[in-house]
Amino acid sequence: MEHPDNRPAEIDTAAFKLDDYDLERVRGEMARLPAVDEERLCLNRLARVQAELQKRDLGGMLLYDPVNLRYATGCRNMQVWAMRNSSRYCLVPAEGKAVVFDFMQCEHMSEHLPTVALDGDYTESRMVVSGPRTNPWYTEASDRRIQAGELLGIDTNMIGPLGYSTDMSRTWLCKPGRPTETQKELYRLAHEQVHHNMALLEPGLGFRELAEKSWRIPEKYADLECGCIVHGIGMCNEYPQIAPLNAFGECGYDGHFEENMTVSVESYIGAPGGHEGVKLEEMVHITGEGTALVGQFPFEDDLLS
Repeated sequence: MEHPDNRPAEIDTAAFKLDDYDLERVRGEMARLPAVDEERLCLNRLARVQAELQKRDLGGMLLYDPVNLRYATGCRNMQVWAMRNSSRYCLVPAEGKAVVFDFMQCEHMSEHLPTVALDGDYTESRMVVSGPRTNPWYTEASDRRIQAGELLGIDTNMIGPLGYSTDMSRTWLCKPGRPTETQKELYRLAHEQVHHNMALLEPGLGFRELAEKSWRIPEKYADLECGCIVHGIGMCNEYPQIAPLNAFGECGYDGHFEENMTVSVESYIGAPGGHEGVKLEEMVHITGEGTALVGQFPFEDDLLS
């Protein structure tokens, strides 16, 4: 950034300083989480891949996608860079250890597999938007200032510890101020859609059956409905991707939900040409009895009143 006379602008570096207390508090919270047996986790993932190879009578497979490679081996070297540069691959045999062909002089990155560093990796998008940038959805962050009384929407899309994805969305009202009736209607409908569709999920439910029983969006919001009402979530957005009923004939496919799947249930409510919209999304684990929440982040009481 420069001044009109081309002198470099002064930047307040204090504004970017991380609060040491907050950092220590987060570390303390992390230390209280249950310990993860990382070696067992990595070996189990490789075993699951090899079981599928054996089921299909395949001797092995060659992986190029860095997310697939990390799932099978635990190695994450330059994972984001490798998404657009063909520099790494691995051979996964139906039995035995995988062979990683890494970027030059990076062989040490996989010498001690299965091992993974316990920290966050990256975000897959920058969906942090407010006010008119919440409609339509899929607009990314900008330098626009958040205003009081506006809606603020965030879609996490985060790849975190051990390479697993967290995909939840929330919308808030920026204080001070009270929500308008329009804002409350948008939020109430999105909340209703997410919870209606969550209640349908159970082992054995067919993908088409879910689409047929799913919550029906009011016509005035239909043009901007999420193109995917439920999707799998693991090391990224994964199979299955369930389209709403009005699009299922074009891009839907058969299949059924299974116990122990983890999925994200989505809603976006906004009218074409409207001032704002609401994005909500919840992650759930499918159990023998239905679903269990993965996260515990609350919804906004003042927008549901």
